[in-house]
Amino acid sequence: MAAKKVGNLPYKIFLLMQTFPRVQQTGQYCLKFFKNYKTTGVIQHFISPSLLAVLLLVKANSKQKITGKVIEEADRLYNDGKYEELYSVLESHNGSDNPEILWRLARAIFEKCHSIKEDNKKLQYLEQALEFVDSALRINEECWAAHKWRAILLDYVWRCKSTKGRIIHSFDVKKHIEVRGNM
Repeated sequence: MAAKKVGNLPYKIFLLMQTFPRVQQTGQYCLKFFKNYKTTGVIQHFISPSLLAVLLLVKANSKQKITGKVIEEADRLYNDGKYEELYSVLESHNGSDNPEILWRLARAIFEKCHSIKEDNKKLQYLEQALEFVDSALRINEECWAAHKWRAILLDYVWRCKSTKGRIIHSFDVKKHIEVRGNM
């Protein structure tokens, strides 16, 4: 019995690519490679799907392990109250596409702000943290912790800017608290 295929891809590889966007991107690069280079029939029909599957699985698995370790270390540092060290660990992951890392980075920036006395500088850091939380919510709208930290950060940003703005934006804060409560 022949294996189920979608186009030229085996079904399992296709399903994996649809489930994980980063894996899909890696798979697209592999497919471009095999399309651009003239390959023999053996390589094209046997090695390319096998190599693609292995590359995709290894890439996804290693990225997941690294992310898990970063999250564990971040939580440990946060619980120990080592906020500067926490920020240093997470800062290198500021371009991450993982909402769990992004909201933790925003939380680290927020905690770092408590030691800053200058209001303009504090506001600058809080707005940066808010951008990270917004990125996390764009990636995963269901991330309850990102909603929680967006509500907290919005309140603090408007606390620094103006009382009138804080009152106006209190409805947005309330919305994120309610969304977080419903999850």
